[in-house]
Amino acid sequence: IKAAPQTQRYLLLPDSSRVILNEGATLSYRAFTGKSREVQLSGEAFFDITHDAQRPFIVHTGRIKTTVLGTAFNIKAGDSSHITVTVTRGKDKVEDGNHALALLTPNQQVTVDTVSGTSNNATVDAASVTSWNQQGLKFEDSPLEEVALAIAMRFRRPVIFADSTLKNKHV
Repeated sequence: IKAAPQTQRYLLLPDSSRVILNEGATLSYRAFTGKSREVQLSGEAFFDITHDAQRPFIVHTGRIKTTVLGTAFNIKAGDSSHITVTVTRGKDKVEDGNHALALLTPNQQVTVDTVSGTSNNATVDAASVTSWNQQGLKFEDSPLEEVALAIAMRFRRPVIFADSTLKNKHV
C-alpha cells in the first residue's frame, strides 16, 4: 500500500491496528497468521497498534526490526542509511538483526545509522516529531471508509456507519 506524493494514507489493518502513511511511504504485509503480525515499511508512518500478547507486531525497515508491545509510535525510514523510531505511547524494542539497540518508552527516540551500525538514543517531544500527521485532512476520490478512519484517528472517537453501503462511496 503506497501513499501518493503530497498525500497521507490512512489504513486499518486486519488486526484493527491503525496506520497513517506519510507521503510517498509504502507498507506491505501478508495476512496476519501464525505467531506474529509483521509489516515492511519504506518511508515514514505513524502506527497505533492493537495489543495482542499472543502475537507481537513487528515492523521491518531494512535490517532494523521494531517489536511493538501495544503502543503508538512513529518510524521514519526515508533513506536506507538512517532510521528513526519515536514512541508516543507504550513501549517498543528496536533491534539491528539480533542486536538490541533500544527499549523505548514515551518521548524516547533512537536513530540508527545502518551504514556504520551506530545508534543514538534521545529524549524528545514525541508530539512535535509526529505533528506531520496532525495537519489538515485532504482527500481526493477516496472511499468514505478511509475518510471516516482518518477522522476517527484524529479525534480518537469511533465513526459508525448506519448504512454500511456508504463505506464504498467516494468523496
